Amino acid sequence: NEYQHRMVRDALQILAQTTETAGFSERVELPVVAQWLTGQFKQRPSVRGFLSGGVTFCNLLPMRSIPFKVVCLLGMNDTDFPRSRPPSGFDLTAARTRAGDRSVRNDDRYLFLEAILSARVRLMIFYVGRSISDNSVLPPSVVVGELLDAVDEGYLPEGEGEKSSSKLRDRLVIPHPLQAFDSSYFRSTEGPLFSFSREHLAGAEALNKPRTEAPAFLADTLPARGEEGTRIRIEDLIRFFGMPADYFLRQRLDVYLREEVEIVEDREPLTFEGLERFSAGEYLLSQELHGASPKDIYPVLKGRGVFPMGTSGRCAWEDLAEEVELVARETDSVRTGEVLLSPLPVDIERAGVRVTGRIDGLYPGGRIVRTYGRLSEKRKTALWINHLLLNCLPEPGYPKCSVLIGRGEKGAERYSLLPVADAADLLSDLLDVYAAGMRAPLPLFPETSYAYARTWKAASEPGRGRSSLSAAAKKFFSTHEKHPGEAAHPAVARLFGSQNPLLGEGEASFASLSLRVFGPMIRAEAAENRPEKGGGA
Repeated sequence: NEYQHRMVRDALQILAQTTETAGFSERVELPVVAQWLTGQFKQRPSVRGFLSGGVTFCNLLPMRSIPFKVVCLLGMNDTDFPRSRPPSGFDLTAARTRAGDRSVRNDDRYLFLEAILSARVRLMIFYVGRSISDNSVLPPSVVVGELLDAVDEGYLPEGEGEKSSSKLRDRLVIPHPLQAFDSSYFRSTEGPLFSFSREHLAGAEALNKPRTEAPAFLADTLPARGEEGTRIRIEDLIRFFGMPADYFLRQRLDVYLREEVEIVEDREPLTFEGLERFSAGEYLLSQELHGASPKDIYPVLKGRGVFPMGTSGRCAWEDLAEEVELVARETDSVRTGEVLLSPLPVDIERAGVRVTGRIDGLYPGGRIVRTYGRLSEKRKTALWINHLLLNCLPEPGYPKCSVLIGRGEKGAERYSLLPVADAADLLSDLLDVYAAGMRAPLPLFPETSYAYARTWKAASEPGRGRSSLSAAAKKFFSTHEKHPGEAAHPAVARLFGSQNPLLGEGEASFASLSLRVFGPMIRAEAAENRPEKGGGA
């Protein structure tokens, strides 16, 4: 605003006049000028000026001890007042203090005393007395504590004798609840706590009502999608089994719980993790498999600004290139110089649903999918769906095996699927699950369901369903900071609420759907699914 421009110009003019008066013409460092300007701006009055309205807001500054009927002190917290100001780097007096040097903390204690003496009718002091994380008691500023101690030592509560155990501070200090809709605000208008907010009153009344179970998200199943639901692309089928709950909300109800907003970074990267590392690894892997040299790719990624500056960025690049090299080497060992086949078009109709798309990454020995990422359950499920479609197509010269190659704990890792004889029936079963999942939310979760099916297959016959369900529940409700369980997914939490979707019986239960979808996939897994024995990432 204009008045702010004027403040800057006036401060610079004062600086010029001061240096001219002092006859000072030497060069000074920028921090010195910034420190001086900061002090000037702090001394500037507000737009309205001091004592220009009914209520005056101001900092605690010397020479403002003017009598007022009411004085309010805000933010008198233990860690905020007296104020601690770190010394400037060029302040030599801070390193070697002497008697008589100015003390900011002592100045603040004197300003607090001035504020107390300025109050004529009422003095109000506010501080944060409860922790917002665990509601534990927080002490006030040390000067407020000293004031309360002085009150207790010099005065007694009205109507109390000298031998009374009660203290005056118990009547002076009024603790407020953390929430404005606490019921203590609406019990009486004559007490220290009161409120006139109708909105908060409604909240307090709702808290006092008996709790009831939240109704189900859907009272009944939705009707079939009609002709629109009879056609589906391969990508959409993969997206559905990647998280059926989220796909149901998006496609049937047009509900998007997580808004995907791309945030543009406003500073240079200091780390190389997360999505940036994955994207760079995928790009490097795709270029290296096409014959590009990592030395030629590094300047491209560096120009994009994905690496930290200096030596740390170079080291991050070397680690990335080593991990990508392991995946590329494993890919070369699988395809053994075979020629890439043309993508295979898909147009299959099963269970009243027509699946269209195309399958790529085909070699005479098998379909190869490589990724820089981990071999997660979602990637394995995507490979399985394409694998079933590949085995349903009677195209001569095309393979019936599939391999997924990615990063493991100790290097490159391979996940292979063998040919499936009853692929058409299994595909029809998946499409039936898809049709049911478009009418109602299904208790099917890729990571948890895969873990349940694998544990169920590996367990012994007696009680293996119970032990498998226990292992699945541990994974589903995991509270791991970086990899929480699928119960924390917004779509799962919204559709199933507080109920446990892993319980239940019947064809639409979690156990039945998990074995129905992932059981055949586990049976088709090759015994060679193992981490590479060579070097580590």
